[in-house]
Amino acid sequence: VVLLAELLKLAISMAMYVLEVWRDTTVDPMGRLRNEIAEATAGLRAFRFALPAVVYLVENHIRFLVLKALASPVTWVVFSHVEIPMVALMSAAFLSRP
Repeated sequence: VVLLAELLKLAISMAMYVLEVWRDTTVDPMGRLRNEIAEATAGLRAFRFALPAVVYLVENHIRFLVLKALASPVTWVVFSHVEIPMVALMSAAFLSRP
C-alpha cells in the first residue's frame, strides 16, 4: 500500500511537471528537463532531498504497519494527536530552541 501511494504521488508530480514544461513553448522541453536534472544532481544536491524522502517513506510504512496491528481506529487517532506535542518537545530538546 505504501509503495502504491508513493508511486501515485510520483506519477501525479511527473504529470504536473510535464504539463508545465509543455505549456512553455519558448523552451525546448527535453533540453529544459536535461538542464534541470543536471542542476539537481550537481554537487550532490539531490542527496539533501533524498534523506528526508527516505525517512518519510519509512515513517509512512511504519504507520501502515501500526494501523494494521491496532484493534481500533480510535486508538490510532488518539495516538496520532500525541505526535504534535512530541515533535515540539523533541525540537526543543535536540535543536536547543524554545
